[in-house]
Amino acid sequence: RNPYWVLYKDLNNDQIDRVLTMIQLEYKFTDWLKLQVRHGMDMRQTFTESANAYGIRDLGSGALNFNSGYSAYRSRAMESNADFQLTANRKLTEDWTATLSAGGNKETSNYNNVGGTTGLLDLPGVYSLNTGQLPRPSSNVSKSRINSLYGFLNVGFRNYLFRDATYRNDWVSVLAKDRRSFHYPSLSLSAVVSDLWSDLFKSEFPQAISFAKIRGAYAEAGSVTISPYELTPTFGISRGYGDASLLVT
Repeated sequence: RNPYWVLYKDLNNDQIDRVLTMIQLEYKFTDWLKLQVRHGMDMRQTFTESANAYGIRDLGSGALNFNSGYSAYRSRAMESNADFQLTANRKLTEDWTATLSAGGNKETSNYNNVGGTTGLLDLPGVYSLNTGQLPRPSSNVSKSRINSLYGFLNVGFRNYLFRDATYRNDWVSVLAKDRRSFHYPSLSLSAVVSDLWSDLFKSEFPQAISFAKIRGAYAEAGSVTISPYELTPTFGISRGYGDASLLVT
């Protein structure tokens, strides 16, 4: 295929429409207790088509549709996130403060694709999935969801000692039923040494150091990187080349 033919005769088109939304609502019950609710969505619709144009001679048969063909696919992908978080933030005593948050999240992904190929073209300049010598339609669907619950606790003492604890549990649809639920906690302890020194020893921290802080933590992390249906046996239904029999794999 010479460069002129590829540039001016062959076809490659892509069209993408995308919609993004984000809604956030917050309600304060008191000056120390509030609820936040959010929802976001990312939806993409894509149409792609490509063609090797009719007009190149097949040296064997003499036909002008050597290596010609047309393909077109339309897909729709949508990802949505909805979450809520209830937060309480209070000063318990003159020395102690606490912040407690609890919430949940639902992440949903949906994808579908439909399209096909024509095989060798019947006519020059006619690009339609129903005009070809070997039309092959195709489609697929993919769905997944992650549900989560989480909590966060922060306790502070005199604004220089802090203890943090978090806990999260996920339920993931792409995993096996008996392994869909897993959790990951974390704990940390930190101290602003420069302020702690002044409070304990009633003297200024060395002027050469304006601020000093130490922190120790333990944390577990979790994530899922596999695609839907990778752990579940599925069937692929198609036909082989030409008019071959139906194949189920």
